[in-house]
Amino acid sequence: MHIKVSVITPFFNSLPYLEECVNSVLAHTLPELELILVDDGSTDGSGALADEFAEKDSRVRVIHQPNSGVSSARNAGLELARGEYVGFVDADDFIEPEMFENLYTAAITVRAQIVSTWFKCAYDSDGNPPDKAFLYAKPAFLIHSDLTVLLPSMNVNQVFHFTWRNIFERDFLELEKIRFNSKISVGEDTLFNMKAMLASSGVLMLPGTPYHYRMHGESAMGKSAFKPLLFGSLTLQYEEKLKLFEKYGAETLPAILKSTAEYNIKTLLPLLLKNAYAAISPASKSGLKQIFQSKMISDAFEYYDIGSFRSKSMDWVMLRFAKNKLYLPAHLICKYILYKK
Repeated sequence: MHIKVSVITPFFNSLPYLEECVNSVLAHTLPELELILVDDGSTDGSGALADEFAEKDSRVRVIHQPNSGVSSARNAGLELARGEYVGFVDADDFIEPEMFENLYTAAITVRAQIVSTWFKCAYDSDGNPPDKAFLYAKPAFLIHSDLTVLLPSMNVNQVFHFTWRNIFERDFLELEKIRFNSKISVGEDTLFNMKAMLASSGVLMLPGTPYHYRMHGESAMGKSAFKPLLFGSLTLQYEEKLKLFEKYGAETLPAILKSTAEYNIKTLLPLLLKNAYAAISPASKSGLKQIFQSKMISDAFEYYDIGSFRSKSMDWVMLRFAKNKLYLPAHLICKYILYKK
C-alpha cells in the first residue's frame, strides 16, 4: 500500500493514555496511513500493549529501544517512516479522526512541504485557562520572509511551537537532514520546527483544532517532580536557537534577542529555579550560580532590562541580586521564600 502519512508516537511508561491515543489514530479517515509506535524503554507494560496493537492491525509497527529520550525515539520513527508526509502524536494525547486526511489533502493541493494546524487542551483537572487562539482564522501560506518576520514574537504567536500539530514532507526532511537533537528532551519540538520551517519553501497554516493536547502533572512542562535534564535541555536549546536566529533573522536580530531574553527571564528562569529547588538535594549557592552564569540567562540580563517590570515582589529583588552577581542573597531568597519546599 502506498502510504500517504506516517504517524510517529514515542512513549515511555504511557500505559494510562496509550490505548486512547492509538485508537484515535487508527480510527482515522485516511486509509493510507501507518502508525509507528516507539517504545523508549518502558517498564509499565505499555510496550506489550503496543505489540498487541501491531498484531491486530497491519498499519501499526513497533520499535523497542533502550530508554534514550523523546528526541531519540522520534528520530528512530523517522528512520522507519515510509509515508509521503510524517506527523507526530504524543502518547498521552489524542486526535480527531479527520486530522491527517485534512492536512494531507491541503498539503498536496498547494504542494506545501509543511502544513500546520492548531489544538485544544485536555486537562486532568478543572478551572484551567482558556485555550490560546490560533494566529490564523483562515488558511494562509507563509513564505520564508513571512516566517522570519514572526521570529521576534515567536514565544507569543507560537507559530514555531509543537511538532505534533504539523505534517512534514518526508523527502524534504531527508534532503535537509532535519532531525531532533537527541541531547535535548525539553523544547526539542520547537527547535525541530524552526529548522524545518525556516528551511522550507513555505508553510500552510490551516485553522482548526483537531489535536487534543493533554495537560497533566507528568507533562514535559507540567507541574511535576524534579526534572534532571531540564537545565541542560533548555540551555542547549537556546544555543541552537541562536544559530538559527543569526542565520535566518539577521535583519531583526536585536528585536529577536530582546524578546527571547524577556521570555527566558519571565518564563524559563522560574522553571529552572523551581526545578533546582525541587531536587532531592536542593540547589546551593553554587547551583544557583550555574543557572545565572549560563549563556541563556547571562544573555537575558544583557538584552532585557529587568527594571522594566519592577515590582515589590521578592522575585524582582532576587533578580537584582543575581544580575549583580550577589549569589548568596539570591540563593537565600529562593530557598526560604520563593521556592521553599
